[in-house]
Amino acid sequence: MVAQLAVDQHRKQSRLVQAEDDADFDRLILKDDHAWSARAEKMNPEIEVSDKRTSAVLQKALAASVGHLSDEDRLLVKLYYFDGLKLREAGAILGVHEATASRRLTRIHADLRNHVEESLKQEHGWTAPETERAFSEIALHLEADIEPLLVTDTMLKSESEMTG
Repeated sequence: MVAQLAVDQHRKQSRLVQAEDDADFDRLILKDDHAWSARAEKMNPEIEVSDKRTSAVLQKALAASVGHLSDEDRLLVKLYYFDGLKLREAGAILGVHEATASRRLTRIHADLRNHVEESLKQEHGWTAPETERAFSEIALHLEADIEPLLVTDTMLKSESEMTG
């Protein structure tokens, strides 16, 4: 079934090249043989479809995992990664020392990864090697916008009180 979906997807995205004779076709192939093979490897429709589905599952699991973080943990992640504050500054806002903020970020990373892994295994039946592949290959190119997931109603209320 996946193979057929991949073939259908590939057919929709492919362009039909009509060569008037075999010589034209040979010129097309020989024009840039190296680039042709590299594109062919990248355009494997089965892998492309599989990676898109894996990416979507990862994004959903990550969103659920971020939802399990406490408001303070979400705020720390937002301040450090998205607002560009240093650990000392983020810690000061939270009323903790820089080293404590650093330890919390390390714990948050581990908690998120563990929660995502468990979600993938329990909800989708993934094996440990499948989750490792997803993290090592797919997660690097994940296009999830995490920042909106970090903002809670409490944060919005606090910001409006500060500005209002």
